[in-house]
Amino acid sequence: MAKGGPAKDELEVKKVNQKSAAPPCKLRSHRLSRRQRRRRWKGFTQSNAKISKEIGGDISIFDGSVTGTNMELQEGKLIVQKWRFGDWPDGLYSTVRLVLEEPKPGVTVVKLTQTDVPEEDRYGNSTVVENTERGWRDLIFHKIRAKFPILGPDFYQIDALDLAPKLLGKYLRRDDVVLQITEVEAYRSNDSACHGRVGVTSRTAPLFGPGGHAYVYLCYGLHTMLNVVADKQGIGSAVLIRSCAPVAGLETIKRRRGLDTEKPVLLTGPAKVSIS
Repeated sequence: MAKGGPAKDELEVKKVNQKSAAPPCKLRSHRLSRRQRRRRWKGFTQSNAKISKEIGGDISIFDGSVTGTNMELQEGKLIVQKWRFGDWPDGLYSTVRLVLEEPKPGVTVVKLTQTDVPEEDRYGNSTVVENTERGWRDLIFHKIRAKFPILGPDFYQIDALDLAPKLLGKYLRRDDVVLQITEVEAYRSNDSACHGRVGVTSRTAPLFGPGGHAYVYLCYGLHTMLNVVADKQGIGSAVLIRSCAPVAGLETIKRRRGLDTEKPVLLTGPAKVSIS
């Protein structure tokens, strides 16, 4: 797209050939599972939204600067909406079409098409398509990616006491289940309660690996405990994940736990987290 706004023929091609306003974007599947809930939208975009989950229902996002209507909804597959920006000429609406595909578990490919975008806004500015494309990229997709980055080794390879607070608010994913970490407990290798205090054994060997690995052990022969290995290789320290909040995959969590509840007690405790 040329800077300074699209030429007319570019816009016509966009209308006829259904060109995407942004390229297909690969996202973690849970990022979209609650996309139409105002809490998630506000978390991603830092703006208020009112989004109906019904066909024909109204939508209002970015503090009311974008309004529209749901035209077609297929859970986990398709979202079609009529959109307009407040500075567009009266009566003009574009069609937003989001096709969701899951080529493998845990990954969703989003194919975005926005058509019938006007050449100019009500003030005569000819950068509407360019601004719309940039808005999808910078205000939505990039912020979703930033919300769920895959953390690199350097994040974990620090002192356990420093790593522990950094893990709060981060996300764990297994299959369709996504948990947000809410409580942790740090163990240095010289801590009397740390398994690393006895040195390297067949049981504790993973604990002495480089930070970023999982160290899972059986407590009292009953419960599994999930720990995140901290610091450099050979140190033997970790952070225990004590509690989480469910973000996605609630039905799977309840099935694994063998109970039917949505109360906060669902994941309060390290054994409950590991089972989930």
